[in-house]
Amino acid sequence: MDVNKKPTWSEAIKIARNFSDHYSLTEPQQKLIYKYASRLPKGSTIMELGVCNGKTSAILAYLAKQNGYRAYGVDDFSLEWNPIAFKEKMTSLDLPFELIVGKTNEVLWEEPIDFLLIDAGHDPANIYRDTNRWIPFVKVGGYVAFHDYEDPYDIESPHWGVRYFADKTTGAWDNIGSCDKLKIRQQPQKLNNFVFNLKGKGW
Repeated sequence: MDVNKKPTWSEAIKIARNFSDHYSLTEPQQKLIYKYASRLPKGSTIMELGVCNGKTSAILAYLAKQNGYRAYGVDDFSLEWNPIAFKEKMTSLDLPFELIVGKTNEVLWEEPIDFLLIDAGHDPANIYRDTNRWIPFVKVGGYVAFHDYEDPYDIESPHWGVRYFADKTTGAWDNIGSCDKLKIRQQPQKLNNFVFNLKGKGW
């Protein structure tokens, strides 16, 4: 991989196809992630909640290497694969990615985030914790992407909490992109002093 060459989607997805797509975002969804993540300034921080088999992680790590970002991910690997194999695969492809092993509501994190992908537990309890904890780290002008954001809203779906808590926390943000069940929003400047705190408000 030539770091002096302008990054391209075709190269990113070619690298990502070294990873299993089981439980992964679809390639059209990943292309939308790539589109907006590639617009970040040098030095930006990307955080992926729920790396699983690493296909989307590989795309984010590719951008990190090409554009001078820092790419992180959190997963406890209770669903599939394991952290040792994940790290070995990333290293073999020379992809810079900082893996934080643990539950998204328990690991330590205090840094601002430029692009946040929420794709860990999709049940209401987990998505409530992830939106409540992680969205306040997103910078003004930063992005958040929600996987399995269902439109129209379906209360009978096991993933109903994704849209419910996404709208509860970022409903005033700008909707800038969607693909299938992926929704991307950007925090506008006017929300600079807004503090998200869902504690005590219930579901």
